[in-house]
Amino acid sequence: MRRSFSDDQATTHDVIARAVRSALWSYTSAAGSRLLVFASTVILARLLIPSEFGQVGFALLVISYLDTISDLGVTAALIYERKRSDEAANIAFIVSLTMGVLWLGLANVMAPLVAAFFKDPAVEPILRVMAWVFVITALGNTHDALLRRELAFKQRLIPDFSRALLKGLCSILLSLFGCGVWSLVWGQLMGAVAATLALWLVVPWRPRLAGSLDMARRMLRFGGQIVSVNVLAAVVHHVDYLIVGRLLGSAALGFYSMAYRIPEFFITMVIWAVSSVAFPAYSKLQEDPPALRRAFLATLRYLSLLTVPTGVGLAMLGSMVVSTLYGEQWAPSIPVLQALAIAGCLRSLGSHAGDIYKATGRPDILTKLALLRAVALIPALVWGAGFGIFGVALAQLAVTGASTLLSLCVASRILSIPIRNVLTELKPTLLSTVAMVFGLQLLQPVVSDWPNFLKLVVAVLSGFGIYAASTWFMSRDTLLRARTAIVSSFSKAM
Repeated sequence: MRRSFSDDQATTHDVIARAVRSALWSYTSAAGSRLLVFASTVILARLLIPSEFGQVGFALLVISYLDTISDLGVTAALIYERKRSDEAANIAFIVSLTMGVLWLGLANVMAPLVAAFFKDPAVEPILRVMAWVFVITALGNTHDALLRRELAFKQRLIPDFSRALLKGLCSILLSLFGCGVWSLVWGQLMGAVAATLALWLVVPWRPRLAGSLDMARRMLRFGGQIVSVNVLAAVVHHVDYLIVGRLLGSAALGFYSMAYRIPEFFITMVIWAVSSVAFPAYSKLQEDPPALRRAFLATLRYLSLLTVPTGVGLAMLGSMVVSTLYGEQWAPSIPVLQALAIAGCLRSLGSHAGDIYKATGRPDILTKLALLRAVALIPALVWGAGFGIFGVALAQLAVTGASTLLSLCVASRILSIPIRNVLTELKPTLLSTVAMVFGLQLLQPVVSDWPNFLKLVVAVLSGFGIYAASTWFMSRDTLLRARTAIVSSFSKAM
C-alpha cells in the first residue's frame, strides 16, 4: 500500500520530535556529567601542578588518536544500518573488543617512543596503565551505539553520570593522599569501568558470537569511510596539544589544556550533545530532502543561540573566570581561553554539517574537508608556537573560522539551500550578542574594584539578561518556538 503524504508528514514530525527530546536528554546527560568533571577539575587545579596535567595530557593525546580507529567505524555503521540490527550489533561487539585488545598491546609497545618524543620519561608508565581504557570501553561501545541508534539518550544519563562521578571522586581522593599525577590516571580508568558497567545494566542486549561475512564486509566498508574522517578530525582536533607538548613542554601543555577545558565545558558540550543526536536523526530523514533541509536550518538556528553568546562572553570575562575558578597561578591560561572560546563558538556553527554528509551517504566529503583543514592548520600552529601558547590559540582561531565557513557553504550546496538563507538564521543571534558586548563593556568600570567572584556573578547575570532581552525583542518567534518544542518534548518524555 502506498503511503499518503499525511503519513510522511506524521513520520517526519515524529522523527523531529524524538530528535528534540533526545537532544534535551543528551544535553542534560552531557551537562550533568561534564559539570561533575569540571567541578573536580577546578578542585584538582588547586591540588596539582601544571606539569602533572601536561603529563597525563601526553598519554591522553596518544589514546585519543588511537581511539579514532579503535573499532574501525563499526559502531557508526551500526547506527547507520537500519536492518538486521541484532546481527550488526554482534559484529560491532566482536570487532570492537578485538581491536581494543590490539590497541592495548600497541600502546605498550609505543610507550617508550612516546616518552622520548615528548622528552618526558614519566609518560611511559602513565601510557602503559591508561591503555587499559581501550579494553574497558570496547566492552560497552556496542551498547552505547544501540542507545544512540534509537535516540535513547535518556538512558545514557546513568553511564555518563557514573563515569563522571567515579572519575572525579577517585582523582580528588587520590590527590589528597599525595598520589600526584597517578590520581588523574586512575581516575580515568575508574570512570571508564563505571560507564561500561552502567551500560550493561541499562541496555538489555547481550552479545553472541554470530554474524555473516557479508554483513561484516558491509559494516567495515561504511566504517572505513568514517574512520578516515575520524582520523583526520582527530589530527585536526588534537594537533594543537601535540605541538604545544612537543615544542613548549609539559607545563605549557598544562596551561593550554586547562584553558581549553572551560570552553570545552560550556561550548563543546553543547556541540557534542547536538551532534550525537543529529546524525541518527538526519539518517532517519535521508529520504525526505525538504525535511532534512528544515532540520539542518533549525539546528543551526538553535545551536547558535546557545554557543555564540557563550563563546563571546567567555572571551570578554576570561580573566575573571580563570582567576575565580583556578586561581592566580593559572594566569597564563587567560589569553588562551579567550581565543579558544571564540574558536569554539565558530566551530559550533559548522559542526552539524558533517552529520549531513554522513546521513546523505557522503562521508567522503568529510574526509576531504578534514584533510584540507589539516593541511592549513598544522603549519599555522607550528608558526603560532613561536609566540607561545597564545600564538597556538590564535592560529586555531583563524583556521577554525575559515573551515566553518567552508563547511556551511558545502552543506548548503548539498541540501540546495541558498547560503544567504543559512546566514539569515544567524542574524538574531549576532545582533543580540553585539548588544550583550556593549552592555558588558559599560558594566566593567562599575565592578572593576569588586572581588573576582562577585564581579563574575554580576557580569554573567547581566550578560545573560541583556542577551535574552535583545533576542526576545529581535526574534521573539524563535524563542517561542524553542520554548514550545522544549515543553512539548519534556511533557512527552516524562
